[in-house]
Amino acid sequence: MIGWVILIRRTILLFLSRDATARLVDWFHFEEFFYLYLGFAAVLGLYLTVHGLSAAAQRRALQRNGPG
Repeated sequence: MIGWVILIRRTILLFLSRDATARLVDWFHFEEFFYLYLGFAAVLGLYLTVHGLSAAAQRRALQRNGPG
């Protein structure tokens, strides 16, 4: 997922001028809200990891024991 976010972000930045990029960075206030953005990404990554691993574990359990 991080790869897709980086790809989309870099593609958008590729077509923006330097002034537009600077305004976009200022608009997001990266310096002010760095830990908020970092925390959001960490929580989302943790959630997706746990959810993905638990789904894989359930799938393996069903394959071993059979349904129901």
